[in-house]
Amino acid sequence: MILRFKDFLSESISYKDATRDMDAIQTVIDGKRDLAYLVLTTNKIIDPRTVIDALKLAIDNGLNLLPVKNRREGVAFVVYKNDLKSAQALADFAAKKEGYLNDETPDEARFIGRALSYHPEDVEEYVARRYGYRSTN
Repeated sequence: MILRFKDFLSESISYKDATRDMDAIQTVIDGKRDLAYLVLTTNKIIDPRTVIDALKLAIDNGLNLLPVKNRREGVAFVVYKNDLKSAQALADFAAKKEGYLNDETPDEARFIGRALSYHPEDVEEYVARRYGYRSTN
């Protein structure tokens, strides 16, 4: 079953608007979306200072952090402003995927895209590229 998130706000964002951790948090602070997903990992390729700075920015601006369970390495958080129900749904989804936002079906990709308030066109473009499928909606 795929949960349908309410229309978060009147806006959605492009994936490109939130590729950096600080940008992801800033979109929540600015009210462009209600959820962001941050990962602090032991992977040596990723500088942990960027995630730590983003977490500090979130806390300093009164955002809430929901830890994700079952993370194989490091820790992950759903960062949210007000919508605990949607944040919990995303955290539960990630926990089932060992703490990752890993889609295995077009519906899972759409679930993640809606949860993170990405432009529907961006989500459908991703689904078409990854799964060779376009929605008729």
